[in-house]
Amino acid sequence: MSRVPVFPSISVRLSRQATASTLWPLNVIGWRYLFCAANRQPFTSGRGFDARDLILRGHHDQLMKELLFHLGERFLSLSAMEGETHRVRLNAIEIAMLMFSLRAGNKLVRHGHEAGPQGYDPAKVHRLLYHLENLRRRAKRRWLASEVAPSYYVMQEKWRKFLRWIRLNLISCPCGYSLPTARRRQRAYVNLGVRMAEEILRKEGLPKSEEKTLRLHVRAFLRSVRREREGTTIGSVIHEGASARCALREFLLRRLCPVKKTRFN
Repeated sequence: MSRVPVFPSISVRLSRQATASTLWPLNVIGWRYLFCAANRQPFTSGRGFDARDLILRGHHDQLMKELLFHLGERFLSLSAMEGETHRVRLNAIEIAMLMFSLRAGNKLVRHGHEAGPQGYDPAKVHRLLYHLENLRRRAKRRWLASEVAPSYYVMQEKWRKFLRWIRLNLISCPCGYSLPTARRRQRAYVNLGVRMAEEILRKEGLPKSEEKTLRLHVRAFLRSVRREREGTTIGSVIHEGASARCALREFLLRRLCPVKKTRFN
């Protein structure tokens, strides 16, 4: 493996359990990639795997592949170290890779394609994802404040394209496709979120936004919830739970009035 580039990073402290929870999905993605490369076909289907597929179904990037495998090696070495907590320096792209691997592992366990390691707890993984999202934002700020800030956007675009390649060729499954009623469900979720958002804006004394603009904010909020970045779930949104209302309030205040204090007293 060639030498991977070094970018501005932050120090991240993880518990031994968090390290193990992160290492397992990295290993799964790694050996699925090796299977894919050896058999010249995607892991989850019999479709041919050639240059045309790489163009039509995602863009393979050798640098991103090396960064992902290097990250797995680092966490493998980290898991062999003694101590209840471990410290490791990670940049924003590496943290994004960890978050994707954790979400992919949750999906594979939820769909029954993988058993997961011993003691695997999805609830703890959700909390770890919330923690990593805060670290990713801090690492992104560190990178953008450095002299090599333009390189962040280049690497982010490379990761975005390679991420699509991984999803299509390594972890996609027939049971993961949307059902015919998915669009109707999404519309219902957005309508519910808009109603909650209007109540929140009224209580906060903020001017009412146009319905089209408010729906865009709610859709962005639902995407963030699905990526496990807001500390709540779609189920809580459906039942109009307190955690969903609090998360939506924080999200709207960040977007509509960034200067306003967004924490409860």
